[in-house]
Formats: sequence, C-alpha cells, structure tokens
Amino acid sequence: MTITVAFVIIAYIITIVVSAILYLLGIFKVKAPFFIIAVCVPFVGFAMLIIEARFERGYGSDRNLDVDKLKVNDIRYEKVNMPENKDDKLTVPLEEAIAIDDRKTRRKLILSILSKDPSFSVNTLESASLSEDTEMSHYATTAMTSIQGEYENDIADTEKSLAANPEDADMFLHYRDILKRYIDSGLISGTIRTIYLNKLNICLQSLMALLPEEKQYWFEYTDSCLTLLSKSGDDKNATSWIGMENDIKKLIERFPDDVTPYQIYMKYARLKNDEELTHRILRMIKERGIYLDSKERQWYTFWGGQIDEDNS
Repeated sequence: MTITVAFVIIAYIITIVVSAILYLLGIFKVKAPFFIIAVCVPFVGFAMLIIEARFERGYGSDRNLDVDKLKVNDIRYEKVNMPENKDDKLTVPLEEAIAIDDRKTRRKLILSILSKDPSFSVNTLESASLSEDTEMSHYATTAMTSIQGEYENDIADTEKSLAANPEDADMFLHYRDILKRYIDSGLISGTIRTIYLNKLNICLQSLMALLPEEKQYWFEYTDSCLTLLSKSGDDKNATSWIGMENDIKKLIERFPDDVTPYQIYMKYARLKNDEELTHRILRMIKERGIYLDSKERQWYTFWGGQIDEDNS
C-alpha cells in the first residue's frame, strides 16, 4: 500500500514538472491562474492542459494569432479609412476579413467591422451574408437591409420636397446624387433598377430645363437613355435605336468641342457591335481636332485611334 502511494506521488510530481516545462516552452498556452489550478488537480489537471493544447493547435485562438493563418488571395482592396478613435485596433478591409482562413478570427473581425460602420460595397456584404456563420450572415443581411432602407427613405423625402418646390435646382441635384448612388450601389436590379433609372431620367430632364447651360446634365441624360434602351431588349435595328442615334448626333451638334458626346456615341456603336461606326467616330474626333486630356487619350487609343506625335 505504501509503495502504491509513493508511486502515485512520484507520478504526480513528474506531471507537475512536465507541465511546468511545457508551459514555459509555450506549448501549454493558458493563463497563469488556470495553469496553477490545473496542476493542483492530480492527473486530471494535466489531462485538461493536454486537451487545451490540442484545441489551440486544431482551431486556433484569438489570443495569439498565427500570421500564417491570415491567408488572403486574389483580393482587390478599397482604400481603408483609419478610425478617428485610437482605441480601434481592428482596422481591416471587410474583403480581407472575409478572406482570412481562420473561422474564429474571421468572425471576430467581420462582426467588429459591421457593428462599427456597415457602409461597405454590396458585393462584399453579399459575400458575408452567404457565410456559414449564422451570426455573421445575419449582421451582413441586416446591414444591407438598413442601407437600402436609408436610400429609399431619402429618395421618398426628397420627392415630397420637390413636389412642394418644383423649381428648387439644389433639391434636384440632391435627388440626382442619391438616385445615382442607389442605382450604382448594387442593391437593386432588374425591374426595380429600371424604375429608378426612369426616375433619374425625369430628374435630369428637370435639371436640363432649370440649368440649360450645364452640359453635364445633357450628357448624363443621353447616356442614361442609352442605358435604358440597351436593357429594353429592342431589336438594334428598330426605330428606337435609330432615334437614339439621332439624339446623340444632336448632342454632338450642341456641344461640338466636348469629347463626351463622342464617347456616348462610341458606347452606342459598341452596343450595336458596329465596327464601321466605331472607326467613323474615331475619325470624327481626329478630323475635328477635339481636345483630349490624358485619360481621354487613353480611351481614344484603346479603341484604335491614332494620335499624331505633333498633337501629343
């Protein structure tokens, strides 16, 4: 009996020594109070430390992140705005957070980001909403619904103000801006998007009437009409397309020295897959000596235009 007790005591001392060594080597990654409690429980405590170590290796921990686990592949990043609050330590693009190859870390980052500022690209939010993590999916879906509700409330309030003040150019400019952001957000598609494109067209028509010298709204209106026509499904030889081309030609006549009407005309030609018209538009730009800035020169050469060295 005495020999058995002595054997148990020796074995317990050995487990304490081994536990201490493994703790100092960092293999047992536990807080000091937990370690002390564990070693005070003979054998069971040692088993608990082994289980904790295996859990750390198998699933990772948010206490000490392994940089090798943060695998981010083929991600296009948007500019990250640094928080004004210096206490915000988790400043990471949502796209990068989604790509992190560690479930626990990914979930912590995404929930933190979404709870602070859900105004991210809809494509990224959609990716998060499809996550297998139910809580993360819920937060992303809620964020998308909230953003869409804000857009629609702002649009409805602006329409009420315009009904009361139909000559308010500043209010129409706000209406135009919010409509464009909503249409480009990716939150709407199909018939709903077409409805808001029509709203934008009506808004632009009002701006053309209120601010006739502002050519930007003439350009936006014509381009928007072309976008709607391309979504209509009309045959590209139908009278609607012929009428669209006539409208673009009138726009060129109204603003002959600006390249934007020609760019809209080029969009029309590409939608019709008309190579002959494409080359004709390029010749028109060159022969009429339309000024091109650096970005417009890139557009011009991309479509096959040749720029003379003397004019470069």
